[in-house]
Amino acid sequence: MLQPLNASCDLIAVGRRCKLVAEPDLAELMGDPMTEALMAADGVDRGALDALLTQVSRSLTVAARC
Repeated sequence: MLQPLNASCDLIAVGRRCKLVAEPDLAELMGDPMTEALMAADGVDRGALDALLTQVSRSLTVAARC
């Protein structure tokens, strides 16, 4: 489920050693069976959530241009 490691990965300290940890993207998280189960248990409508995320993304894009 994790993405391949690349230069943009976060550096996480593990004891005295450090390792790169890739973070999953939003689409991967949303398609995860555990996420889907939690959303269903909480009564979250996937379509409504997708619409909200699209609206917020557009708002942030417009705000970034100003």
